[in-house]
Amino acid sequence: MKHYRYIIIGAGIAGVTAVRAIRERDREGALLLLGDEDRLPYKRTKISKNIAAGFERDRFAMEQEEWYRDNHVDLLYDDPVTRIDPDDHRVELQSGERARWDRLILATGATPVIPFETAESMEGAHVVRTANQVEALRRDMDGADRVIVVGAGVLGVEVSEQLRLLGKEVLLVGRSERLIGRHLDEEAATRLAALFREQGIEVLTGSPAALVAPPGRGSSARFEISVPEGRRSADSIVFCVGVKPNVELA
Repeated sequence: MKHYRYIIIGAGIAGVTAVRAIRERDREGALLLLGDEDRLPYKRTKISKNIAAGFERDRFAMEQEEWYRDNHVDLLYDDPVTRIDPDDHRVELQSGERARWDRLILATGATPVIPFETAESMEGAHVVRTANQVEALRRDMDGADRVIVVGAGVLGVEVSEQLRLLGKEVLLVGRSERLIGRHLDEEAATRLAALFREQGIEVLTGSPAALVAPPGRGSSARFEISVPEGRRSADSIVFCVGVKPNVELA
């Protein structure tokens, strides 16, 4: 069991930034960075902007493998941490590997929220946070004509634009009264909504949605939602309604 001066759990931007900061102050202390995805740590914000174009596996990597080697960082990914033992200063991985630390940083990130429990296991229901999730959404689009995007924040707007670029019929529905309401004033949000409608995206703001499951009789769609404007159906649905922190290990 190897002993590290530093172990960082979580290989997103917070974890990699912690690695950089540590190495500015301590070039030699043994350091282990642990991630649970199947690729090099990458810029998460890039993937939602490249759904239509697609991307190679490590295109958006924050650093290449050589950088970790040159900075004496042990990087393990695709091997989630399953348990922390605070008394023994030990972490245990899904593979059975274990390691001890002097200092431990938790940078475990968050998980997207799916507002309807019935949709969590339904084929064609998606969230957009990890590269694998985006790749799964992209594959699903091969058999979809109409998509509902739930959530009118930055992510919902980006996803809607990308799906429209793929030629899909897109309905963007949000509970808030305007698009990207936390960042745009009323005039800017109105202009954005008008631009989307010109591009063929149906925009419904101020419209809380309820999932109708199963869809109504005679419908061939996978999903049907009820909004104040009526019912809408689609082949796929994407939830962009926020995240919840990953606190289980802590």
